[in-house]
Amino acid sequence: MASTLVDFIEQKRAAECSLSTSLMEENNTVSEEDFIMLDGCVELERVRHNFGHNFNAYQHCLNHFHNDFKTWADEVEVLIKQRKLEGAARQTHKLKGAAANIYAISLSNSAAELYAMLLKGEWGAFTKVKNQLDVVLRKISAKTINKKGA
Repeated sequence: MASTLVDFIEQKRAAECSLSTSLMEENNTVSEEDFIMLDGCVELERVRHNFGHNFNAYQHCLNHFHNDFKTWADEVEVLIKQRKLEGAARQTHKLKGAAANIYAISLSNSAAELYAMLLKGEWGAFTKVKNQLDVVLRKISAKTINKKGA
C-alpha cells in the first residue's frame, strides 16, 4: 500500500501502462544502457525506482507513447489553425498525462502550460511543446523502438 500520495501516484502511473504480468516477470532483454540517451528528457531515477529495473516494461510504455503521439503535433496544429481549441486542449491534456507516465516531466509541464493557454484561447506555447515532443520522440525511436521485448 502506498505510504504517501506521491507513492500512490507513481504506482498508478506504472500501472497505467497496461503491462501484462508476463511482461513484468520476463527476463530483461533490454538494458538500462538502452535508455541512457533519454537522460535529460525523462527522469531515469524514477524509471529505475518504479519499474524495478525492468526495462522491458518501460520499453513497452515508450513504444505505446511513441505510437500514440508521433502525429500529435500535426493533428493539434490543424486544430489550432481551424480554431478548434477545445479539441486541441483535449489532445494536449492527453499528451500531458502520457508524458508524465513515462516520466518526461519537463514535456508534461510544458504541455500543461499549453493546455492552460488553449483554455484561454491562446496557443503561444505550441512550438515549445512541439519541439520538446520532437526531441523525446527522436530519442525514443533512436535506440528503443522495435527492440526485442517491446
